[in-house]
Amino acid sequence: APFRTTQLVDFQLNRTTVVGGTLSNSFGEFVIRAEVAYTFNRQTVSTLNDADGDGVTRGDELAYVIGLDWYGLEDSLLSIQYNMTDLSRFDEPTSRGKHDEIVTLLYKKQLMNNQLSIKYIHEHNLSVDDGLVRVSLNYDYSEHINLMVEYNNFYGSIAGIFGQYRTNDHITVAMEYTF
Repeated sequence: APFRTTQLVDFQLNRTTVVGGTLSNSFGEFVIRAEVAYTFNRQTVSTLNDADGDGVTRGDELAYVIGLDWYGLEDSLLSIQYNMTDLSRFDEPTSRGKHDEIVTLLYKKQLMNNQLSIKYIHEHNLSVDDGLVRVSLNYDYSEHINLMVEYNNFYGSIAGIFGQYRTNDHITVAMEYTF
């Protein structure tokens, strides 16, 4: 008889409460935007020596984003944003830093009457010196068919949220059919 194993997975979903706000204002070709959020009882992956062995540590998190978008180029968007998160009152060490700062640069260009879009995103974590560079093409072939090609390049310290994937650069090719 073949060898059989049974594995039972037990999971628990815990609620978090998020309080925050957002604001934005346009000044001609520019949009300034900001968001702030405070998360109570945020769960984060813990280090290997967490007290209860569940791999999760709990605490509060303050996060905010400040961004500037420029629509001055024809059929294009150039955006830069600064994102900061700060973990507080955590009961155990987390696998990420207590304080994270990420800068994002986005350039998006629409071509062929918005049928083709080209997108470049560069996210860089200032706290750990790691990041992600993503380039994608999206083509609306027809009303029901969308074609996409995307390349992701991860770099930096293995301790970072992006750098942990630094050996996993990849290209994605996809077709989406909607009906």
